[in-house]
Amino acid sequence: MLNLDTHILIHAFHGSLTSREREILEGDEWSISAIVPWGLAKLVQLGRIDMDLESPEVVRAPARIRTWIHESKQVPMADGSRASRSPARISPRIDRT
Repeated sequence: MLNLDTHILIHAFHGSLTSREREILEGDEWSISAIVPWGLAKLVQLGRIDMDLESPEVVRAPARIRTWIHESKQVPMADGSRASRSPARISPRIDRT
């Protein structure tokens, strides 16, 4: 299983991978961190990339890509507030929406 970052996923959607990158990606299952879709949306919103987030390919992608959700726990701080600590557990999730 390959864990893809935002930029390699962008190149995969745009069809701008090198032949070697394409070969590697075609030979394995893909996974992404749960923050990657947010990163894509922010890059589009800021005009940093040109991508149609409503295109059929992008809309269907979550059904084919395993998404990792990082669950963190809130810990009490001395001042009474709560803060997140390092991820306590990483669980795989396949988003079928």
